[in-house]
Amino acid sequence: MPPPRREPTSLERRLVLAAPALLLATRTGAAERDGVEQAAAAWLAAFNDLDLPRFLTFFAADASLFMPGPGQAGGRRVDPAQLPATWTAEFAKLRARSAKSSPPYLTIAPRDLRVDRVADGAALLTFHLGEGAWPGRRSVLWRRDAQGWRIAHLHASRLADPAGERR
Repeated sequence: MPPPRREPTSLERRLVLAAPALLLATRTGAAERDGVEQAAAAWLAAFNDLDLPRFLTFFAADASLFMPGPGQAGGRRVDPAQLPATWTAEFAKLRARSAKSSPPYLTIAPRDLRVDRVADGAALLTFHLGEGAWPGRRSVLWRRDAQGWRIAHLHASRLADPAGERR
């Protein structure tokens, strides 16, 4: 004769009910991470190609950025209305310095890439660029909207040269 059937405890019932929600949350988090990483890879490809129209599509309409410049220890803030003109000038300089005559003009290769989901529909990507004692640092806040993942804020900076010189 089989043993008598025992009723599940309150905790066991709650765990059974919560399992699908936990599984969905885990899958959603992984899907968000994959989605923002794909968007970041496409954005970097547009940057390497110096494809300005494609590059700008990755910025939200209200995006801002801090970018370093020669002699600007703290960098400068670029507001949304200034983004196209700022990147047009920057891309022209980069294309002029490139030894290549066709895309990709650059080889931007992030190191130490980290993706942190900071809220539903928001992720922070951080990484380093370059080699040596004072690499570039990037923090990119991505926000998901109706069109997909867009950059809400980009912070670009360089570590200071230990000798006090600026690159």
